[in-house]
Amino acid sequence: MELLGCSKMTLYRGIHELENPETVPNDMIRKIGAGEKSVIETTDNIDEIFLRVIDNHIAGDPMNSKIRWTNLSHKKIAAKMKEDGISNSVTVVKKLLKKHNFVKRKAAKTIAIGSSEDRNEQFENIARLREQYLMDGNPIISVDTKKKNF
Repeated sequence: MELLGCSKMTLYRGIHELENPETVPNDMIRKIGAGEKSVIETTDNIDEIFLRVIDNHIAGDPMNSKIRWTNLSHKKIAAKMKEDGISNSVTVVKKLLKKHNFVKRKAAKTIAIGSSEDRNEQFENIARLREQYLMDGNPIISVDTKKKNF
């Protein structure tokens, strides 16, 4: 009883109800759809804010457009959504990722061979160019290339 955190009488009543379901009053059983609604269901524009927060952080498989992921952690997504007025938890973020068909990114099996001091600047430049091209009405093509040693 200490393990469950309830009294002896609660356990005995539960056992009695399981053994004698006809004794359970019908008006005490929760109806279908009753209970507290999910934040996803009750918060206006949560999907739009979620997608806007992760927009510049979406990646995917170039061979399969259905496989996509984000490089932001669940905590970072929740924090960015909080900045936009949506207070939620990482559990809600996980549900939103699933709802919008994001997958977990598989761990890389190789270790990066080096890093550039200008790496962040390169990505900021790409993001800036992407925005400019969109505003000018130009198409954006993403190309994933890898160096091959022969």
